[in-house]
Amino acid sequence: MKRFTLSLLILLSLTTGSFAGGIVTNSNQSAMFVRMLARDASTDIDAVYYNPAALALFKDGLYISISNQVIGKTNKVSNDYYLLNNNTFDGKIMAPVFPGIYGAYKKGKWAVSLGINPIGGGGGAKYDNGFADIEAGIAANTSAMGKAFSGIDVLTQSQGMTTNYDSITDYRFASFNAEGKEVRIGVQTGVSYALTEYFSVFAGIRYVVAPASMNTVNMELTGIEFYSAYKNAWYSPDKYMEQINTDLSGAVGGDIFDQEALDDAKIADTYADVSFSGSGFTPMIGLNLKLEKMNIGLKYEHLTRMKMTTTVNDEKSGNGTYINNKEKRSDMPPLFTIGVSYDVMEKLKVTGSFRHYWDFDSNYSFEGKDEQRKFIEKNTWEVALGAEYQLMENLIVSAGFQRTKFSPSRYYQISSRNILSNNTLAFGGTYGVSETVNITLGVGFAMYSDYTKEYDGNGIQKYYNPGYEFASETYDKSAWMLGIGADFRLGN
Repeated sequence: MKRFTLSLLILLSLTTGSFAGGIVTNSNQSAMFVRMLARDASTDIDAVYYNPAALALFKDGLYISISNQVIGKTNKVSNDYYLLNNNTFDGKIMAPVFPGIYGAYKKGKWAVSLGINPIGGGGGAKYDNGFADIEAGIAANTSAMGKAFSGIDVLTQSQGMTTNYDSITDYRFASFNAEGKEVRIGVQTGVSYALTEYFSVFAGIRYVVAPASMNTVNMELTGIEFYSAYKNAWYSPDKYMEQINTDLSGAVGGDIFDQEALDDAKIADTYADVSFSGSGFTPMIGLNLKLEKMNIGLKYEHLTRMKMTTTVNDEKSGNGTYINNKEKRSDMPPLFTIGVSYDVMEKLKVTGSFRHYWDFDSNYSFEGKDEQRKFIEKNTWEVALGAEYQLMENLIVSAGFQRTKFSPSRYYQISSRNILSNNTLAFGGTYGVSETVNITLGVGFAMYSDYTKEYDGNGIQKYYNPGYEFASETYDKSAWMLGIGADFRLGN
């Protein structure tokens, strides 16, 4: 009997807590974003991230913003493979701390700024009942073991005996769970300059760091056994073979399976305790054009080249899935944004945003660009539309809509790693506590387009379902976010 092998499909991306943005990039970087979604023409302090060139057109003074978001997401996976004991698998992602800290000082034509935020990831994921694709592989061995031992029954029949060692009808395991975290912290600084009273530019750089303590995967899969209806008992494959030897050695004149075969059939318990660390730099430039009733902001972020180093703790490598000290590229893609805001009337402003992520051309650890293009078919884009209305002298209310379009191939989509296009709705407001302090509150909800993958054997392992051509797996998600922040203006 061939060795039972288990491929762990756990990647760092399963832990992401991002709510908006590209495959690895977060764009939900302020409480003001949460309340209206379209911020790429911002002329508020969150322009440090969204539209830094606009800072040079601020009034002179010191500006500070501190905000946090609480983000919840559920990854829902359903698999209709008929041998599965469980057809539904949920991963719960929670990011209770998702901060954005911004500061800017404006004097004359110049402005300097500093920003700190979780530019990638930002949450922890927990899968209490494992992953559908891994359990499907275990379930498939229920049928495979039955076929493998049917030859023993043929042998015993030739000896005048009747056995049913092929009656393997179920599987189980003692434990199957996974948990992980992923956070990439961005620390950016830059200089903005006003070329005229209407036109300004920006140049800056961001340092991106992924600390080992914040980028981890832990997994446990133990005690895999299969049920023999013939023996009315549970066995691992090697123990079942030992039982067959005990039952038949006298009748056939010796052991049917030698020690090498028994060793080859053992299923080792699987433990993973690994961390990942790396860093990189992101050069950035921006432009801002301020007209009488319109403001236009543009920003370009260059490719962030990152190498992530794997550290295996306590020799828990997921049975060799992870290799200690192995380095793999895990870049953050170039990003282009454009935002346009327009004062429709004295109290009403409408803003539109467009963001383009070069996911298709970035290196996400798929062993080269050509291999990656098998997984990601096109670049990612987002469009957002928001509006804010000054309801009272010190109260602004707002709402927004955003569409995020991903283009993964079916090879990318697995139960522990999948991305889904989505529509997001958000609303909230900003309240002026005083002339120098504003408080912002926003909430958002994302509605995802589900994705169904057929197991057809064409590059994806084939699982046959009686009455159907092949099994299928469907991915769906739900997510929400709550943002609260305070902005301070010191000076004019």
